[in-house]
Amino acid sequence: MAGGRNPAAPSPAMNMLFVLGLAVFLYTSEVLGAQAAGFIDFVGAHDRGIVALALISIVGGAVGMSLVCLNGPYRGAVAAMSGAVAGLGIFLATYLYLSWRTSFYSAEILLPFLLGGAPGFCLLRYLMKKRSGGES
Repeated sequence: MAGGRNPAAPSPAMNMLFVLGLAVFLYTSEVLGAQAAGFIDFVGAHDRGIVALALISIVGGAVGMSLVCLNGPYRGAVAAMSGAVAGLGIFLATYLYLSWRTSFYSAEILLPFLLGGAPGFCLLRYLMKKRSGGES
């Protein structure tokens, strides 16, 4: 391979967009859910209403998933739609899981992430199969 770089590998700028998208997705879903439940107050999100935070998680999920999937086959409206569903699901699951708790272990936060994000991730998989014409 001439030049020492794989031409199929994403550029450093694309890698940075992936990391930025992942940070936006996680903050607007998981972290805002924990803030709404009263566990942390990073930017005063606890003072905002639950509906406003849910709308932020929908928009943040759509933007974050679009940035994460920018270099992959899951582009455009498919990534944004599934990101919005996953972002809202993770936010609500995290909020509901932590709202009645007084403490939690760090690894426990994966449970609402996986359960809340499952509909959005399944929607992404379904829409991409449908888009590519696959039946399995």
